[in-house]
Amino acid sequence: MKKNVKLAMVAPETAVTPDIHRSEMQVGKKINLAALLHNCVDAFKLQARDKQIEMVIKDGVDELPLIHGDRYMLGLIFSNILDNAIKYSKIGEEVCISTSPKLILHNLV
Repeated sequence: MKKNVKLAMVAPETAVTPDIHRSEMQVGKKINLAALLHNCVDAFKLQARDKQIEMVIKDGVDELPLIHGDRYMLGLIFSNILDNAIKYSKIGEEVCISTSPKLILHNLV
């Protein structure tokens, strides 16, 4: 059985609300969402391997746009999604990470 993780980047509230450990958001350079997501997936590979879960990144992820945002907060969001996908998957399942760049660009306009 597969678990699909579809990232629809509709700017959840956590992306615009600073966490309790930081006084302000850090919006500066453009963020490469694809690279950030790949880094987050790499960080969870050991946790996934412990549950014999294969994490699959679909092709569309590399087409994500560069955006201005808080890299730290976006990393937390991606990490939370991946952590939950692994946590609630059964042993041996597959977690697929896919995106919809058209949806993202539509919401940015």
